[in-house]
Amino acid sequence: MEILDIYDRDKHPTGKTILRGRRLRRGEYTLMVHVWLYNAQGELLIQKRAQNKSYGRMWAATGGAVLAGEGSRQAAVRETQEELGICLVPQEGVLFRELRVTRPHFSRLVDVWIFPTQVLAGELKLQSSEVSQAMWVDPGELDRMIQQGRFLNGYPYFQELMDYLKTQVWVG
Repeated sequence: MEILDIYDRDKHPTGKTILRGRRLRRGEYTLMVHVWLYNAQGELLIQKRAQNKSYGRMWAATGGAVLAGEGSRQAAVRETQEELGICLVPQEGVLFRELRVTRPHFSRLVDVWIFPTQVLAGELKLQSSEVSQAMWVDPGELDRMIQQGRFLNGYPYFQELMDYLKTQVWVG
């Protein structure tokens, strides 16, 4: 059972918590992270969600909920370690976007993080309850996967992210 902090629409903690999966009141939000990993070749590391998860068997970025008392950057590092077995350097992360997502059944704040890494796909330690597969893809292949409906289409910042990553030079 994960306990999450509750935030207001401006990302201020309310001092309240909630069990993950419980319904929030109007004007309440939980905080999530999307974590995009890129390498020096300009590829992105994506993961296939486990069959038992919502959107099971879909490809997606790494991510998850920010736990109560945890910071967003800390959650990005933790989620990546848990799901892929990658130890990121926290200071290398860039907070790319902060989003507010309000839908009929949930309200979330989403912090989008970008981290460089040079890990090989064969070196990953996948958390089988969350991830069934992972692979490096170039932006063109990722765009094709989105067009074919094989990648989650919930990333409204995708093109901006691709443009941003083209400007980055990472020396490992």
